[in-house]
Amino acid sequence: MLPQGIRRARVVGVVTSTVNETYNENGDIQGLSHSLNRSVTISDLAANADPETQSKLNTLISSLNSLEPGLGNQLANSNLHSDFSTDVRMYLGAFEYGVTNRLSLGVRLPVVKRSVRNRFNVNTINNASAINAAIGSLSEPASAGLYSLSQKQMDTAFFENALFTSKGYEAPRDFEKTQIGDLELGGKYNFYNDSIFVSSILLGARAPTGAPASLTNPFDKGTSKESWAIGAQFLQEIQLTRRLILGGAAKYSYSFQDTRERAVPKNESDSLPSLLAKDGQVQDVTRKTGDQIDSELSATYKFAGDKFGLWGAYQYTRKGKDKFSGPGNLYYAGLAKNTDWSLHAGEIGAEFSTIPAFRKGSFAVPLEISLLYNTPIKGRNTPLSSYARMDVMLYF
Repeated sequence: MLPQGIRRARVVGVVTSTVNETYNENGDIQGLSHSLNRSVTISDLAANADPETQSKLNTLISSLNSLEPGLGNQLANSNLHSDFSTDVRMYLGAFEYGVTNRLSLGVRLPVVKRSVRNRFNVNTINNASAINAAIGSLSEPASAGLYSLSQKQMDTAFFENALFTSKGYEAPRDFEKTQIGDLELGGKYNFYNDSIFVSSILLGARAPTGAPASLTNPFDKGTSKESWAIGAQFLQEIQLTRRLILGGAAKYSYSFQDTRERAVPKNESDSLPSLLAKDGQVQDVTRKTGDQIDSELSATYKFAGDKFGLWGAYQYTRKGKDKFSGPGNLYYAGLAKNTDWSLHAGEIGAEFSTIPAFRKGSFAVPLEISLLYNTPIKGRNTPLSSYARMDVMLYF
């Protein structure tokens, strides 16, 4: 809590580890783009082709299987491999002001730099030409179908088109963006303070000033939560000794409804809905983001006349599932999949303060510097990402 009339300017830098894995809905670790790492058979291709191509492929597969069981299923097989990773650097500026000795107000705005590496490769074995040469008793349409299939270059470009560009999406590519995040402002009120206990409450709001998730690039998640939100946090400190402080915090966040264009799946198996106007899957969708609870237990030890401090913390966060609604009979429930998440994390940190020296007149500038490292312990539906953070705070 800031004394009355005191201002604090804060500059924060955050660097994440390279993020290429995530906790899935069962809490197991898997690659961020695991759904693209799979084998695709000729039957899979037929099932996802346009009606005319689907009919021709199914007829060809059936004709070959009637000659030799399983022969049609061996026409082609493709192995898809995707390697997606991202590095994030965030720079945050904040300003706080002590209105009274018990009330402080503040505002902060982050700038986020994202570097995304996206590799997508396909290896295909096309047996159509070999089968056509080995079997000479096929009908003319079947032979023509085998020849046509043998000429198909079912390579990376083919699948980029089949999976992404034919539906209106950008093909997987590297990109780097620097954008602002969501603006936050709030007030902290110290309602109880004695020699042992310090109790405070913080009320705040978030404005969706950041960049929204891209509609055309499924790998660009943006820098914004995309909705207005309010939150309340209770903070408790217990000074066991002059040097040892225990802390606890609990925060509840509520997000208001937001509406924007989203691509909606037709059914449960439609993992990447079409963006094409003729398919009618891009709709103005209303979302109610699930509520979120954050909690923390910490211990801080100060020494050398409060110039230095060390701390450790355990954090637990849980977010509820989002709800989506919109026009038509599309599968809106599919958008809610894996939007609920939880995370257990551990944190260690160190701090240095010139405030004791400033009070004695032996240092000209009152400032604090802190360094911390935060790492996940376990989670569900959340990226596996550690980060380092540095805060520089100047008082005037």
